[in-house]
Amino acid sequence: MRAIAARRLRHHELARSLRDLTDPALTPAQRRDALKFVVHLVGDVNQPLHTVAELRGYNDLAVCYFSSPAKNDCLPTNLHIVWDVGLIRSMFWNWGGYVDYLETDWLPAHNDPALDAGTPVDWALEAHKAARDVAVAGVTMDAHLGADYLAAVRPTLDRQLAVAGLRLARTLNEALK
Repeated sequence: MRAIAARRLRHHELARSLRDLTDPALTPAQRRDALKFVVHLVGDVNQPLHTVAELRGYNDLAVCYFSSPAKNDCLPTNLHIVWDVGLIRSMFWNWGGYVDYLETDWLPAHNDPALDAGTPVDWALEAHKAARDVAVAGVTMDAHLGADYLAAVRPTLDRQLAVAGLRLARTLNEALK
């Protein structure tokens, strides 16, 4: 029930931030803050573990995750952090490299005009399904997650981040036209 309430709250916050972004009566600083919230909220609603309430979005699920395929080490963390930063850092040295990969490799291979379709509620439900079916599937407390986990979740990670960018662009274009 809390996950549903949180999704509703994010949806209302996004609508308020979009109104503020386009409100000419607000100061530039207020509109800049609204833009920051829009970017943050659209990103959150597409991140699978930001759409579940169990274990505080899996912040309370301790796991061990490797820093790179070459090292195959095991660093103590939690599943939420693995999805927020660990997966990308284990593949790319910087976020820009990952964005370049999405733009030059992933998006051209998945050229579907419907990728940015739907509403923020649809996006949250889609991300929630990805959390259940992929991100947390089979992961137990203190699991050692390595190259096999990365290979299994990578298609979902790439898709969720790519569509988040497309959906943010669509949201901003519609709000600012």
